[in-house]
Parts: sequence; structure tokens; C-alpha cells
Amino acid sequence: MGIKVYHKDIDYCKDKRRNIPDSEKIMHLREVSFRCPICSRSIYGKNKKDKIYEIAHIFPHSPTEHEKEILDGVELLGEDSESYENKIALCETCHHKYDTDKTIEEYNNLVSIKKKLSVIQKTDDELASINIDNDIVKVLEVVAKLSDEEFDKLEKYKSLKIDNKIEDKYSLLKRKIKHYVSEYYLFIEEQLRNLDEKEKKFKIIANQINTAYLSCCTEDKDDVFNNIVNWLNSKDVTLNYDACVIVVSFFVQNCEVFDEVA
Repeated sequence: MGIKVYHKDIDYCKDKRRNIPDSEKIMHLREVSFRCPICSRSIYGKNKKDKIYEIAHIFPHSPTEHEKEILDGVELLGEDSESYENKIALCETCHHKYDTDKTIEEYNNLVSIKKKLSVIQKTDDELASINIDNDIVKVLEVVAKLSDEEFDKLEKYKSLKIDNKIEDKYSLLKRKIKHYVSEYYLFIEEQLRNLDEKEKKFKIIANQINTAYLSCCTEDKDDVFNNIVNWLNSKDVTLNYDACVIVVSFFVQNCEVFDEVA
């Protein structure tokens, strides 16, 4: 499906505004993590009186002649101006500025933000339905509680596959994963294989991690890695976040996360 582009003669702007139900307002707020995506200001409090957000039209519901002129040829989101895809939660200040002093640069920036947020939300929804075997918690707890003395005794591992799986533009991610693989790979492998004698648990957990990877709706490897770490971390509130980063790095080397670069 191609990109929809605005032209003055197309029927995109609805004559009537659609009332937004509270349930949909919450979806918009959740999408931006309850912060204005432009200025990062918190836009929702515990009480209704703390409300400082508004649901903004990205492409205006009733564009002025000037807006029609400057927005001619821009990308459109959704079926029409009242679509969920054409709306986003902003703080009152940013909404007012956007509506009264709109530029094509600001419009394109908001379109880009909305598209990225939509991908994040889709990935979150996909990952939420994927379970992970409870025994992974045992491995994460061992990693998190490893003492300095125990860590110093770990056998180091050469991360041979990482350079073939992560492009140079993700250099920080590559270096982080290579470091954790070098330090922890053999230790984590031993912990996973110790879950049972037949390695059934190891294979189950590896398949679940791979399913999480395949469910990510973006090609950006920084985002994919962080999404999988956050998904794993969300399965138990007691889990150590850094331990999740280390374990996901293990599965990059083990080939459940990321394919070799063509």
C-alpha cells in the first residue's frame, strides 16, 4: 500500500469533528507514554484538574488556505482527518503553537513521530501476547547476584558472530553486546543448560526469545534490542534490568536475535 499524499482536490478533511471517547483518549495518552512527544512535558496527572493535554489533528481538520498551500504534497496518515492515525496527544502549549504557526517542517516532524509511536505500540501489543518460561527468572537472578569474585573467575568467550549481525551504524549497540557476550556467554549457557538434563527448557526459552524478535515491527536494531529487553524485564517486576540486557545479548550471539547482514 503506497503513501497517501495530500492534494487540494482530494476528499480528506471531514466536515464534522468526531467526538473522541475517553477510551480512545487513553489510547492516545498511552501511545505517547503520557508525555508530550514534542517537549517531553508530562501531560496527565492523577486528578482530572491536572489535565494539560489535548488531542491534536496532525493534518488540520479545517485547513486554512495558507495551510492548504504549504501542506500541498505532504504525506497523510489514516483515511481522513478524523482518523485515529491523524491525531496525537500534545500538551496544550505545543498544540496551540502547532495550530497557530504551522510549518511544513513541524508537520513532517509530527508525522514522523506518530509513525514511530505507531510502530512501538504495535510491537508492544505483539510482545504482550508472548510468554516466557518462568525458569528464565532463575537464570536472570543468578546473573544479577554474581559477585565480583565469581565474575572475575568466569571464562571469557570470543564473540565471533556479532560483527556479521550488526552494521557499523549501530556501533554502540554492537560494542555493548560484544562486551556482554565476551564476559557472560559461557556462564549463561551453562545456567540455561542446567535447567534440565535434556535441554528442553533451553530450547523452549530460545524459541520464545526468537518469537519475540520476529514479532518486533521495526528494522531499527537499537529499537528491536531495547524492545526485547523491555519485554523480558516486564515479565517479573523483581527482575534486574541489566541482567535482562546481558541475557538478550547472549541470544544475539546464540542466533535467536538478529539475522546475519546480507
